[in-house]
Amino acid sequence: MKISYPYLPNHFNAEDFGYVLKGDIKDYSVRPSIYVLLFNDEGKIASIKYREEVGRMYPLPGGGVDDGETWEGALMREVKEETGCVIKDILPIGSFGSYTYSNMTYFQSIICTAKLNGLPSSPKPVEDYEQGMKLLWITKEELIRKLEEIIGPVDTLKDYRSLMTLEIIKNI
Repeated sequence: MKISYPYLPNHFNAEDFGYVLKGDIKDYSVRPSIYVLLFNDEGKIASIKYREEVGRMYPLPGGGVDDGETWEGALMREVKEETGCVIKDILPIGSFGSYTYSNMTYFQSIICTAKLNGLPSSPKPVEDYEQGMKLLWITKEELIRKLEEIIGPVDTLKDYRSLMTLEIIKNI
């Protein structure tokens, strides 16, 4: 399957949630990123928990698509780096666009579902707050509750990403 941005029907832009773009969109650099709702055999979802001093976030595994890399390749690489897992059955379920003012970047983000392909292997999943984060396996309901708890007044990029991720998760 070839993944491309935006993936519809679940597509959101920060403007859909009241975000006001500063400046002209043509002045922003584009950064593609891809994330996954990764399910284990118990039906739980992988999420990354950050230490409080790093930030109250529960992002999905994933990250940026490097130059010359496919969306699928980037997702497989990021999941391996962050969880130690190999994935299969990748299916895009939604997308969102968000911005940062500090470096004038427009993030084109896609969220997919996937399943584990075997057990985690080397490199080991982030477990002990290495680099300020650890891997959690939680239910969809727990993830929704955690995201709802941290989303307050939407005034940062992290809040918008969490809000749009939450909307996509609720719609699956």
